[in-house]
Amino acid sequence: MKNLARLVLFFSLSFALLFLAATGLRYLAIHVEWMRRLSREPQAMLAGFIAAGRWALSLALYGSLLLSLSYAVRGRFSALMTAACLTVLALGLTLGIFLGLERMGNVPPAAGPVPVLGEPGLILTNAIRHSETAVVLLNGPADP
Repeated sequence: MKNLARLVLFFSLSFALLFLAATGLRYLAIHVEWMRRLSREPQAMLAGFIAAGRWALSLALYGSLLLSLSYAVRGRFSALMTAACLTVLALGLTLGIFLGLERMGNVPPAAGPVPVLGEPGLILTNAIRHSETAVVLLNGPADP
């Protein structure tokens, strides 16, 4: 039981470290490319992070499986226990992170500066009461 706990801990830590390192490096590469093009899209950073996470998921999975198998062989763990444990952990962590990245795409963009509507010559009327009064903003809404 003690060996199983060590294997779970080792796999989880190696998966997390590999995933975070690979995601960070890929995100930096995407961000440098984004800065080179000077994109002004509000969700460009979130989309870049999601793309980096998807790219890093397979690297983290295969790398942590190889490291954990190496650790299990050096520690002389049971082959059946190792295979069962690593299969469950790999499926669980990969599915969880994949679903998290998919859900992250539904996050609304951060509120940016509110654009000023209208131009010089904007006509304001009362839509509730149709009165004869209307206001014309000659210099636009910035200077009423």
